[in-house]
Amino acid sequence: MQGAKPTSRSPFRFAGLLASFLMSAGTASAWDVCANFGATELVGGMTYCVASVLPSSNVASYGPDNLFDGIGQTAWCEGSPGQGVGQRIVIYIHNGAPFRQLLIRIGYGKSGQTYGRNSRPSLVRITTDRGTTHDVNLPDYHGELALPMPALATYSSVTLEILAVYPGSNYQDTCISEFYPDFEYQ
Repeated sequence: MQGAKPTSRSPFRFAGLLASFLMSAGTASAWDVCANFGATELVGGMTYCVASVLPSSNVASYGPDNLFDGIGQTAWCEGSPGQGVGQRIVIYIHNGAPFRQLLIRIGYGKSGQTYGRNSRPSLVRITTDRGTTHDVNLPDYHGELALPMPALATYSSVTLEILAVYPGSNYQDTCISEFYPDFEYQ
């Protein structure tokens, strides 16, 4: 089992590029909700699919497009009964560069108070199209974390499955603010 490491880099370094990305929602199947991340110089595009989504409120939506919008104050929040154990995020990577780590911001990053009120993953399983699987312990940290991959490689898909959570003080919904491959890390 591996542990995630906090990063000192800005979680929003892609924010300037995000304005030019195509983001559109679609459905892969009756039980998946998907959003598309458009092409950049490092990837031909990515499709993010999640098993469930918390219904939108008057002030926020919680879909998979929040996982790559570069805004730490938004989040994907799962919408299943309970605290989200077993929920997953699948990233389908189209013609991407090799990478050796994923970046994640667990919880709902809107504020420190919102972060504590909602559940957030404490243990996740990362599975790739290359047949690798590893579990990663996540610290209860309101910032960007690096999740190591088994090797520098070109991956076509990465699945994150929630295995355990830090319970929220008010809500059972488990949230993740950002999650994406770090194509720039050397």
